[in-house]
Amino acid sequence: MENQSWVPCSARPANAMLRLQLALRVEPYPDESLSSVLMRLVDANGLSSVGALLRDASCVAFGPLVSAEIAELSRVCRIGQSTMRSMCPVEVGGRARGTAFSYAVGRHVIEARHVLVRERERICPLCLLDGGIMLASHRLTWMTACPVHAVQLLDVCPQCEKPIMMTRPNMTLESVKQHGRSATTILAGQRGSCRWVS
Repeated sequence: MENQSWVPCSARPANAMLRLQLALRVEPYPDESLSSVLMRLVDANGLSSVGALLRDASCVAFGPLVSAEIAELSRVCRIGQSTMRSMCPVEVGGRARGTAFSYAVGRHVIEARHVLVRERERICPLCLLDGGIMLASHRLTWMTACPVHAVQLLDVCPQCEKPIMMTRPNMTLESVKQHGRSATTILAGQRGSCRWVS
């Protein structure tokens, strides 16, 4: 007996094109992570969560997105497809081209063995306080320290020990900044003084 409730993953709801675009848009910064842009959009539009935004754009989960998801997410967020695509990992190289399999993310090319896709964000508290954004390279690569500030990347708040996850309910960019402030206060205590502490 065939399961009648099963729907192929590629099937899009009939009302997919009826989804409204967000009222306010944000302009992505160079090297900003997609999660950072989505958090800024959630904050600007007063949405409940990034998860709700992803569901509205027909994205099953946060991770590598397929072309149809990128197209719908860019339409809902009012960000050009080429800009949206530049924030998503895109396969380059491989056997067909005779080169090592890797991913391009914005201006960076990362070998497949170095790509890290996980639910938790990894943030540099000083980058977050300095520019107010999270960088794609921090989220997607196997680095443990920020190359700009030479501080350890964090995926949990050192004070409350909660994970920094974009899809966690009530997780907004402001709450991530609060975790960053906690971390910089701790870093300042470890280093003696820190000009970044607010």
